[in-house]
Amino acid sequence: MTNVNGNEDTVLRRTEVLHNLEACYDRLAAIVRDENADPQLITDLTAEAGRLIDLLNQDKSRVSAEHKAEELQLLERLKSKAQVVESLFHKEMGRIKQSLGGLKRGKKAVNAYKPPAVGMGYSEGKFIDRKE
Repeated sequence: MTNVNGNEDTVLRRTEVLHNLEACYDRLAAIVRDENADPQLITDLTAEAGRLIDLLNQDKSRVSAEHKAEELQLLERLKSKAQVVESLFHKEMGRIKQSLGGLKRGKKAVNAYKPPAVGMGYSEGKFIDRKE
């Protein structure tokens, strides 16, 4: 009987971790889509997702066949959500790259209008020390 209860506890733990990971991916996707979101939240949620994945990788216990099907469905949903989050990250990185390119072009344009400093900033040629 202990083995059955231990297996049920393992299934509940793994299922809870999988559901937490799914919720983490949902929040991460919502934050990446939000233009006004705090970037630190993305870092925190990514770290949380990594921690949950590590928990899943550490748990090497066997799961019964009936629970295996449910776990596989959860894993398929997680895989598709992870792909959505990855594509959102790629889109956001492309948008940031375009913005950065615009900033670089703007900096070049500003520098083109700013005359370069010559020498010490004086237009006269030589300085003469008249102390004798």
